[in-house]
Amino acid sequence: MRFRDLRQVYSHPVALNQCLKFFARYPAIERVPFYDTAGSVKTILQEKRSDAAAIASAVAAEIYGGHILRRSLEDDRRNFTRFFLLRRSADAGRSLTAAGRAREWKTSLVFSTRNIPGALFRAMSAFSLRDIKPD
Repeated sequence: MRFRDLRQVYSHPVALNQCLKFFARYPAIERVPFYDTAGSVKTILQEKRSDAAAIASAVAAEIYGGHILRRSLEDDRRNFTRFFLLRRSADAGRSLTAAGRAREWKTSLVFSTRNIPGALFRAMSAFSLRDIKPD
C-alpha cells in the first residue's frame, strides 16, 4: 500500500482524536472509529484493504504483519495511554460458564477530563470516596 492511495484510517476514537493535525493536513482521508487500535490493524490486513490504514502501535504492525506508512502522527508527543489491572482477590470477578469452568470478568473505564490541573485527581477521587479499591 502507498500513502497516496489512502482513503480511510481506522482506529479507536481516542487515538483518532489524538491525531487531529494529521487529519487537518489530509482532509480527504476519512476517520473511521473502531473498537481498538490493534484490532483495526488486524481487520484491515485480514480484509486486504488497499485504501485503508490504521493508527496503532508499531507492535501491532509487527504482530499482524503490517508495515508503517507514517510515524508520530499524534498532536502531542507527551500523550500516551496507560493500562491498569484492578482486582479484588484471586476469586473475585469470576463466574461459572455453562460448562462449569471459571470465567474472568473484565471491567474497563474510559473517560476524559478537561486539560486543567487536578482534573484527573478529581475524577479518580470518586473511587476513593466510595472506598472502591483494587484489592
